[in-house]
Amino acid sequence: MRFASLSTYKQNGFTLVEVLVATVVLTMAFLGTLGLLVSNINNNRLASQMTEATTLAQDRIERIKNTAFANVTAASFPAEANIDENGAGGGIYSRTTTITNHVPPTGSQVRWKQATVTVTWTRDGTNHNVTLRTTLSE
Repeated sequence: MRFASLSTYKQNGFTLVEVLVATVVLTMAFLGTLGLLVSNINNNRLASQMTEATTLAQDRIERIKNTAFANVTAASFPAEANIDENGAGGGIYSRTTTITNHVPPTGSQVRWKQATVTVTWTRDGTNHNVTLRTTLSE
């Protein structure tokens, strides 16, 4: 009976060191990809909130444009706090409206107005805002 030495067998497979190195490399690649995924999710959430805030501001601008010129006053569009993306209560947004009357230097009657709508919210301790302006004339 002949006994073959270990060196005569053809070795198939990977050594433990090769498996450990491959595992470390794959783990690092996975963690890098996971970090990008989390970052993208956070950026998408912020983009969604900016879109909702812009929609709230645009809705108010449209209401102002559809109001008779004489009735466009700050009192007609009071500030709102804790509204959601539909303007109902219970959300994260605040909406303020400023109406500025412009009188020509030689006149005594308001000829045009500027409406500024600002929507603000806080996310992860950072304040964000969207501001839209429009000009109205008689």
